[in-house]
Amino acid sequence: MRFSLKYLARRLYIKRHRFWNTYMSDEVQSKRADDTIINFPILSPADIDYEYVYAYVKDWVTKKYTDDLDIMINKIGNDDYYCETKRGSLMNNILDRIHEDY
Repeated sequence: MRFSLKYLARRLYIKRHRFWNTYMSDEVQSKRADDTIINFPILSPADIDYEYVYAYVKDWVTKKYTDDLDIMINKIGNDDYYCETKRGSLMNNILDRIHEDY
């Protein structure tokens, strides 16, 4: 099965405002004053665009699911990524597994 990374992010209902709300939460913002954290990101709402979201999803899927679910992410063109799964994998099973961790 072959699908785009944008399709995966949309099927998981990952939206920009969720990233912004998480970034602005008290738990994350309290770490801004922590001296052990180097280079704490200072972001504005414009910084969290869909390219940021897709990059996050790509890194997240690459780190957690390439071994168990046999998902391979291939770069096509400059900014397009396509995911491939092994034959016989059901998209609903993949989405359920990722959604449990999300």
